[in-house]
Amino acid sequence: MRRWYFFLFVLSCVVSVVAEPLTMASAGGQGTSNVSMVQTREIQGNLTRIKLTNGLTVIIEEHPISPVVTVLTFVKGGYGREAHVGVSHLLERLYTNHSQVIQDMGKLGAVVDVSTDYFGHSFVSSVPAKNVLKILGHHADLLKAPRIDPIGISQEVQVLLAQQQDDWGSFPNIDVPESLHGLRDHSGRIGTTPYMEGVSAMLNTDFALEQLSDFRESFYHPGNSVLVVSGAVRRETILETVVELYGSIQSAANGVGVSTIDSSQDTSISAGFQYRHLRGNTQRTQIIFSYLLPGPQHEDYLACVLISYLLGKGRGGLLKQAVLGIEGSALDVQVRFEDTGDQAILALVVNPAPGKVDQAEVQVLAQLEALKQRGVPTGELDRAKAMLLKDHYKGLQSLDRRARLLAKHEILGLYSDRDLLPKLLTQITPQDINRVLDHYLKDSNLALLEYFPEDAESRHFDSKTILETLRLLVGTVLNDAVGVLDSIHVTSNESTFELPEFTTSYSTQKLKYTSVLRGPKIYFHEEHFIPLVNLGFFYFGGRINETSQNAGITQLLLLSLLHHAISDKQSATFSQLERLGAEVEIVNELDFFGFQTTVVSTHLEQVFGILLDWSRLTDLQEEDLELARREVLVLQAQESTNALEMSLQAAYKEVFGGYAYGLPRSGTPKTAHQITLKDLEHWRSRHIHEIHPLIVVQGDVEGTSFLSNFVSKLSDADYSSREPVKKLFTEPEKEYESYVDRLGKGLQGQFIMGFKGPAIGTKENAALDVLEVGLLGPTGDLSRSLRNQGWVGDLEMFREVGLNGGSILICLGDIGKNSEAVQDILFAQLTKWGSVPLREQEFLRAVVGAITHFHIHRQFGDKYLIQLVRHMAAGQGVDFWNRYLMILRNLRREDVVSMARKFLGAEERVEGRQKLQDGSRNYEEKRPVIQAPSLHRAR
Repeated sequence: MRRWYFFLFVLSCVVSVVAEPLTMASAGGQGTSNVSMVQTREIQGNLTRIKLTNGLTVIIEEHPISPVVTVLTFVKGGYGREAHVGVSHLLERLYTNHSQVIQDMGKLGAVVDVSTDYFGHSFVSSVPAKNVLKILGHHADLLKAPRIDPIGISQEVQVLLAQQQDDWGSFPNIDVPESLHGLRDHSGRIGTTPYMEGVSAMLNTDFALEQLSDFRESFYHPGNSVLVVSGAVRRETILETVVELYGSIQSAANGVGVSTIDSSQDTSISAGFQYRHLRGNTQRTQIIFSYLLPGPQHEDYLACVLISYLLGKGRGGLLKQAVLGIEGSALDVQVRFEDTGDQAILALVVNPAPGKVDQAEVQVLAQLEALKQRGVPTGELDRAKAMLLKDHYKGLQSLDRRARLLAKHEILGLYSDRDLLPKLLTQITPQDINRVLDHYLKDSNLALLEYFPEDAESRHFDSKTILETLRLLVGTVLNDAVGVLDSIHVTSNESTFELPEFTTSYSTQKLKYTSVLRGPKIYFHEEHFIPLVNLGFFYFGGRINETSQNAGITQLLLLSLLHHAISDKQSATFSQLERLGAEVEIVNELDFFGFQTTVVSTHLEQVFGILLDWSRLTDLQEEDLELARREVLVLQAQESTNALEMSLQAAYKEVFGGYAYGLPRSGTPKTAHQITLKDLEHWRSRHIHEIHPLIVVQGDVEGTSFLSNFVSKLSDADYSSREPVKKLFTEPEKEYESYVDRLGKGLQGQFIMGFKGPAIGTKENAALDVLEVGLLGPTGDLSRSLRNQGWVGDLEMFREVGLNGGSILICLGDIGKNSEAVQDILFAQLTKWGSVPLREQEFLRAVVGAITHFHIHRQFGDKYLIQLVRHMAAGQGVDFWNRYLMILRNLRREDVVSMARKFLGAEERVEGRQKLQDGSRNYEEKRPVIQAPSLHRAR
């Protein structure tokens, strides 16, 4: 889910109407550095903003946290500025798949993302710092007119139409396909979408070229663009290069200047209550309550964001407490907050329990009405503030998000406002929330959408009768269940919310290891660039020991422990924990499991103590298991509607057979129903009881000072440490005569090839990282070969990696009429990688790309903890980071060839196709069809 400040900004290039492959001119010859080209310059701390005389805005952030640098080019003019619906998305795909400049970035080891949103188009390149000046040259090329291949237009239009059908097939006749704000058009109505019609019209290539050209002429010029550079850079070097590259680029004569977006006016209130009932090809009933809210510059905006956190963030969200649980009316509820330019939308998405549609609708509205009537307790507002503050800091962990936030705030008014959120939170009072609730969350501003399966019970309401009925029932609930509603709220009126005292430091320590006498192993990595700490308690074992008879028992145990912690009167509740900004997440990996959380550093010791207490809770109750079982069954039902994930799970089963790595994370409905409390207690005793957790801490800590108050509790001779589980594959390897035998067909036309893969921490796994970069991405051999064949569908590699091995799945979207040609290319590339070394230049590009990917993932603290524990399981030690990088740097081309031959079956040739052409069975009969199981696991 995107948070309110995580906006995807999308920048594309300029379009010229020439029927040639999309290519760019070089960046050279753009002029020399000249101070006269700089119109304004300002410095605020580590931020520098200049504006060139041609109108280009440049923001530089000196932030040396990583050896990579992120460069973002943003052009104001996304789908919110389209004259013809769909043209901005078409432009995005053309640049993603047909642009020479994107390929040139990839050759420098850059990880590139091209995206589109309401505000504009973004190109984001993360690249090794030594290549940043070269990358700036390629970003300058984005503001020059490329040439577009008409054949590419036709291909990409077909893809857009197919994606629209797949993504929104379960929500027919809904507006633009941009998340929840697609429920309304810009006038506030729920209505039919022009998107499909607009994209279909561009099947006429001449018309599409005209629209693309008009869009480029209007928006792609320096005065409408923002360039952001964030990372370990020197501002003067960047500024000199920017002036040289961009200074002489001029705007088109008919360019449109998009001024700073003004969302300060209240344009959110619609004409009245609206209701829509739809039916379609879905297995799940969904109810969506949608409220229009003011945009990000309005004085009420932050209070609106906090309301979304009050209702839905964390397990303590008020709406979740109201409608979930054994006696609740809903199986699942999500609260989403989405910006739509000068407005925002609050959407409450409810999956009601069978037969409880009316009850769910009434409970949601009753909860909102109770808030308005009784007010928001200070303690609950503190919880929302703390969670939002933590998410804000998490958004500043990565250079990519830092750059996007700078661009977003620049187009909203002032780039430096990015860092104002903490201070603004202290100014919001319960009275502000109450006023905003009364003003915006009312019937005249509500749109209610019901989406039912085709064979669901009949509904005979119109807008007037359903509103009257709901209001009558809401009044009854409020009168009859005052005590129940009151018990949901924290009644404390004393605010405990405070901002951390913090001074940024870019010094970072090495990962270190310590232990407590008769206590657990503890790894800590000290960094001080944001006041945030990532904390994890992990246990080796779990899924690696599961069988087909108890698959999913580890997931049930983790959820049962959480529910037990919530109900245990002697332990902190989730609401209390979340008032500290900590949101506990379950970790259930192949070889280990546990809990992790991210918390503002001033609360680390409190959260550490709570998690330590939870790790030692005993005597699970039947109710704990039933709540966990219900949650798992809901998850399984949700997963069973995702065709791709079901196909992937079937492929994992094909690769691993009955081995533990091939079992679904959440088990099956059968195992979920048959696991008893006795089974669960036995599993807890085997994997957690009297076992020290492996504790990992990363972020704003002062050495091991956070442990000083816990040494006596951690030191316990009754507890022992658990080593990782080594468990070899016992099933015989499946024999495959050819690549054709490996190719399975998914449920939505995907084709998936599955292979066993290398284990974590091995040289072979590092070589696979290199191969993945070399095959996929804009410059990958396989991607390029498929594009040359005219195929532009989705191509992905899914990998599992554990202590005892891994898996490799190569998935291609629906390959349609080009089936055999696409498969020939895929088979040929796999064979090539296992027999012919890459050319030296291509090999080095892939190695640099793998290193770049590693450093990008390292920026996300919660992901870093998981990666760290994987390497600890493999015995890599505290120097695993440098070990991995050293392996990459010392790889030879022959190492990648050897890995591909071993794991991708490169000794297999495509004789299978020849046999089929000569033999008695046709090709379609030969290809095995992967039958999806009743559920899958989220990988």
